[in-house]
Amino acid sequence: MKPVRRVGLFGGTFDPIHMGHVEIVQAALSNTLYDLDKLIVMPCKLSPHKRDGQGPTEGRHRLQMIGIALREVKAVEISDYELSKESVSYTWQTIHWLQDQYPAAELVLVIGYDQYRVLDQWARFEELKDKIQCLVFSRHGQTKELSVERYTGLNLIFAEEQVVGISASEIRKYLRMGIEDDILAAELIHPKVIDYIQAQGLYSPH
Repeated sequence: MKPVRRVGLFGGTFDPIHMGHVEIVQAALSNTLYDLDKLIVMPCKLSPHKRDGQGPTEGRHRLQMIGIALREVKAVEISDYELSKESVSYTWQTIHWLQDQYPAAELVLVIGYDQYRVLDQWARFEELKDKIQCLVFSRHGQTKELSVERYTGLNLIFAEEQVVGISASEIRKYLRMGIEDDILAAELIHPKVIDYIQAQGLYSPH
């Protein structure tokens, strides 16, 4: 079996997973410059940066939607590690866990540009610098202000590819407003994920 040399971690709430997420996964794995042997997609139980009084959709549903959207993508592993934790998800804890799982591999943290802009606000950020490389993706039309000086010592790669300009919060708003499902299915969410959302009654208008 081929040894795993470089492992990517792509975390987030994925509530729901959308085509921007899918494009990041596909680009991270297909571009030989990033040289990933595996990409672990890991939904969090509760992000420390998203405490707005409303918790995310139940973890089992988010896992199912991720599995549906990424079913055809090779070299992806979907992990429930953070969902199984009892508390808020912190990336530094997950990185320590991954180091135990892949002691000989380089770890690459795959993030969006919005996360990159606040990376130095993450818990124990300084501790991450010598443990990971960061692969940063931006959205189409997103203005990038690369404040790399704030991250001196962190190994950064800015992805060549840009992804669809949409957020999960916008999608939830559209769904709750009853925006036409065919528009969402065609442009923003995998059609089979839309089917799952409808079957489970997720994001229904309130």
